[in-house]
Amino acid sequence: MKNKPFIFLLTLSVLLCSNYSKAQFNVLPSYGNVGIYDLNPKSALSVNGGISFSENYPYIRTIRGRADTTGKQNTGLEIYSSYNGSDGASIILFSKAAKNNPGSTEVWSNGQNDEQALRILRRINNDSSTSLLSLKNNGRLGIGDNWPDEMLSVNGNIAFSKDYPFIRTIRGRSDTTGKQNTGLEIYSSYNGSDGASIILLSKAAKNNPGSTEIWSNGHSDAQAFRILRQISKDSSSSLLSLKNSGKLGIGDNWPDEVLTVNGNIAFSKGYTNIRTIRGRSDSTGAQNTGLEIYSSYNGSDGSALLLFSNASQYNPGSTEIWSCGSEKNQALRVSRRVNTDSSATLFKIENSGKVIIGNDINSNTAYNYGLYVEKGILTEKLRVANKKDAVNWADFVFKKEYNLMSLYELESYIKKHNHLPEIPTADEVAKYGIDVASMDAKLLQKVEELTLHVIRLQKEIDELKKNQQTRSKK
Repeated sequence: MKNKPFIFLLTLSVLLCSNYSKAQFNVLPSYGNVGIYDLNPKSALSVNGGISFSENYPYIRTIRGRADTTGKQNTGLEIYSSYNGSDGASIILFSKAAKNNPGSTEVWSNGQNDEQALRILRRINNDSSTSLLSLKNNGRLGIGDNWPDEMLSVNGNIAFSKDYPFIRTIRGRSDTTGKQNTGLEIYSSYNGSDGASIILLSKAAKNNPGSTEIWSNGHSDAQAFRILRQISKDSSSSLLSLKNSGKLGIGDNWPDEVLTVNGNIAFSKGYTNIRTIRGRSDSTGAQNTGLEIYSSYNGSDGSALLLFSNASQYNPGSTEIWSCGSEKNQALRVSRRVNTDSSATLFKIENSGKVIIGNDINSNTAYNYGLYVEKGILTEKLRVANKKDAVNWADFVFKKEYNLMSLYELESYIKKHNHLPEIPTADEVAKYGIDVASMDAKLLQKVEELTLHVIRLQKEIDELKKNQQTRSKK
């Protein structure tokens, strides 16, 4: 057993000296470094060339001056294996002196797209192993997955520092209701005991299948979710912020209300929107502040509901409804839903200024009114203003120049027309309604005319009595 080094050296010398022309480049000292095609070996074994194991298919060789496809020269070491010498797999370690990818390690594979280009295995026993990492020729990488079907397939969780921030699958984890969930969780925590999570539940989950959940463990006024726009390296602008209290801010990083919108709300290309009114001048030049709810079909006209703040210079604290339709169109309507397809009008205002309470008036009735109440008005007081001159009132009957119709003329008129003079007929009332102020004046006129007739008749009666008494004395 003590002669083994000697026997090895002797065998090696025989092999090397079998060809004298080649042996002259080898160094085989009794002690020291061994050189193969290297007369001045610097290492225990120095090989100037490649090492082949079977008909030069599997070999280890140096790369010196080999040009790549770009024409650059590379230096390094290649470990190569091939079944037939025409294709195979290689591990190439480029030196820092290489002109192409200096200092890099490359793994070359000549297999099919779905075959493995690189594998790292853990041996379990002589006959079995488990895959730690697998890279297929189509670029799909599997961690813990021997045959990945996606570009990256991870059979397990992904942790970034210890196990506080991680990405993990949820399989069979029970929620507070005892239901089992499956999906993916992205989790981050400062101390491992609490933190924030984004959970994407699969359709197979028993609790909220197919949903996305965001979990936050901060205090009620802290932010649970934010979307930011990067302005510069050190600053950003809030696009959306949701606090743990449930307050949502759009364009507002710290919302104080359940919904805070810093800007306008548009529903379709800006035609229908809710917007603030800040400093907008009206036709009088006054500055207005408040809130406007606006809707338009084409963006050039439409209807609006304006709520002016107390700070507005024009109608402070008021509410206005703007409408751009025709006079017959409705500016405002309040309805009661009867069923899915119909409703009953309770109140409406037309652009002409007409106000209708209840269903609209019968189409046979004239349309020249300002207020219509379907079922009448119950009131304790009613005052009708007479904007015209006092001559429209019936006092003119008592003037001397008034031509009072005689009772015989009145009788003849009634027989012919079946109604009093200057009083509308039943058909006219049905068609046009009555003007309360005018009708009261006409009725008063008839009462005053009757009063004059009664006074005249009383005088005639008194005169008759007087004549009768005179005749009786004679």
